[in-house]
Amino acid sequence: MMKFCVILFVLINSLLASSVENSASSSIEDVASSSIENLTFENLEDVEFAVSKELEEKLLAAVQGGGSVTSVIDEYADEILKNVAELIISNGFDPVELPNATLNLIPTGHIFMTEGWLQDLSTISRFENVTSTYKSSERLLIVALPLKFDALLFTYKYHTEVLLLNLRGDVNGKLEKVKMRITLQFDFNTYKAELSQFDMSDTGKLSVEFSGLGLIDWVTNSMTSVVSLFLHPIIIAIINSIVKAPLKAIVEAVNEIIVCILTPAECNNSYF
Repeated sequence: MMKFCVILFVLINSLLASSVENSASSSIEDVASSSIENLTFENLEDVEFAVSKELEEKLLAAVQGGGSVTSVIDEYADEILKNVAELIISNGFDPVELPNATLNLIPTGHIFMTEGWLQDLSTISRFENVTSTYKSSERLLIVALPLKFDALLFTYKYHTEVLLLNLRGDVNGKLEKVKMRITLQFDFNTYKAELSQFDMSDTGKLSVEFSGLGLIDWVTNSMTSVVSLFLHPIIIAIINSIVKAPLKAIVEAVNEIIVCILTPAECNNSYF
């Protein structure tokens, strides 16, 4: 059982590493499909994944004693997050293009937003310890991932028409302190992996600055409010897609690989 737990970590890290080498896509929605289509499972026997003696003893004690054990696995998690960052970059999502938009201003007017970019998505990291818990009574292995983005930067070109004013310039801003709580689970009763939790625990704070000639406070305030309301949910949606989709794809891949391990005759994929 303990060695099977270790194999799961090897699988996840190897799948991410192979995705970095082989994946390519053209839109946010393609992240999961491109990752899974291009996964290759080569030289798994050569992958080195050191497990501390302490962790091995704790897992064995939990399995044999009918209890549960929680271990901090920051070292393993940091290695996986490094592969996630490389995956984001190789897929062309740092920076990632933001959509053009025409937004209405009050009392009457419009702001045209073009040439938008969001960057630093590859800076994903953890904000607490990553833990692995084995519950012997339920035969569950649970990995808790507390992830964050410290600051995501964005830029746009804007053209504002309001009353008799015609303004042009740049938009610069950032979304700070975004936090997610993610739980991956493996059930040894069914031999199935699952993404059991994906919660945006803190959607962060968005700030916007405008540059250009002729800016007036009340116009700037109106633009700031409208642009913030427009951009915040879009950036959160991008984060969800870029982080969640590959995790779901990896869970599906792990489940297919487990089928190949347990019942080779039913194996219908190319990992082996």
